[in-house]
Amino acid sequence: MGVQFKWDNEAKTILRYVAEGDWNWLDYHRAVRISLFSLYSAKAPVDVIFDLRGGNRLPGGAVAHLRTVGKKQHDTLSGRAVIIGLDENTLRQIVPDGSKLLILGDQKLHFADSDEEAYAFLN
Repeated sequence: MGVQFKWDNEAKTILRYVAEGDWNWLDYHRAVRISLFSLYSAKAPVDVIFDLRGGNRLPGGAVAHLRTVGKKQHDTLSGRAVIIGLDENTLRQIVPDGSKLLILGDQKLHFADSDEEAYAFLN
């Protein structure tokens, strides 16, 4: 299965990565590298959603890897990202203060339970 990516809207302002079945970080990073080519067709700043809900489990090393989601690896990336479906224990390792927002320099990483919550953060 792995990790797939697709545009989340017609305006090409949100790029969504979707974990499916048994996936690993190599799958995620492969999808990110391939998706960077899609960013050349985007005109507006692009936000990122990483949807974990379709995966069977979260691979080891999640704390370090999840901090890189939405990192500005291309000029059109906004630095804003949302991770949907992260378990509470892992979330508290990343953001121990009880919030759902992690700011790392020019990167803002929000954690959500639903698409609606993700879109509310990005809009």
